[in-house]
Amino acid sequence: MKCIIAVLLIMLCSSCSAVPPDNKYLNDQYGFSLMVPDRVVQCRDESPAPNHGLFVLLDSTSCQLMKDSVAKILVYADYNVINEARSSNELALAECKTKDSNTKFTVSNVLVNGVPSTQCMWKENGGKVVIRIFSQLPQGNDPSQWINLESRLDTQENRLQDDKKLFDLIVNSLSITK
Repeated sequence: MKCIIAVLLIMLCSSCSAVPPDNKYLNDQYGFSLMVPDRVVQCRDESPAPNHGLFVLLDSTSCQLMKDSVAKILVYADYNVINEARSSNELALAECKTKDSNTKFTVSNVLVNGVPSTQCMWKENGGKVVIRIFSQLPQGNDPSQWINLESRLDTQENRLQDDKKLFDLIVNSLSITK
């Protein structure tokens, strides 16, 4: 389901706008912030669209070309209503299944700024590589009110080393503000 939301965000982002470089991104609704270096394009939904997160384009200079971008980073938050997962591991296992059941993905536990998180990674035909990191921020006892935070890198195998460095830089700058 989150894949559908991400695809819809990409399609809807024809109304996205680029923001000034070296900008600290702050999301008050979902309680996180991060820094994005000035050498990449940041794209955000314009009002009145909900502010779930942002895209960072690694191979494009325009948010209008986002759907054509093959290398991008997404940092996205939403409430845990769809999955009602009770851990980042449970969330990752549910979300990392690909359309092609023959595609194998690896899962590992990671820390994102002190928050226990789960990472999954897979390679697709054509050299595409996807890395997704899921963090879960409990907000009380009702799992549907917990916040799921996803950091995602989509890139090509020949770009992976450089794009992963930038992805790690952004993910490591994530700060939980709630």
